[in-house]
Amino acid sequence: MKRQSITNWVTFAVLACAFPGLTAAAELSAGQRIFERNCASCHGNDGKGAGWLSEYLKSPTPSLVQLKKKNQGVFPSKRIYQIIEGREEVKAHGPRIMPVWGAEFDTQSTNNDPCYSKDYTEEMVRKRMLAIIDYISQIQE
Repeated sequence: MKRQSITNWVTFAVLACAFPGLTAAAELSAGQRIFERNCASCHGNDGKGAGWLSEYLKSPTPSLVQLKKKNQGVFPSKRIYQIIEGREEVKAHGPRIMPVWGAEFDTQSTNNDPCYSKDYTEEMVRKRMLAIIDYISQIQE
């Protein structure tokens, strides 16, 4: 039994080294799941701005798939992070239309939601936002 366990770990290690993309795929998958749960209702599953709630909003929901193109070929990670986090309003950015997901993720961590651990820290909130940003960077056209 012990020998089988060692063999399984060795096999896992070899596969992890041989296919490093599997880890990245898992992270992308997490970002996509978080995006679909929190962002797709307005931005659409494809990120093009046609989510089911978008027709009820006063302002058109922006497409997220052209961000890199509109920023001279550079994906604006920092700006997207600030928009998603949203806890610090920047008056120059105009009125706050989008939900403040940084605060929402933080609230989810402290309201005894069974989906979240009591050990849910600010670092975990940050990781969720970074996972969304990573996903959005992957859907650029």
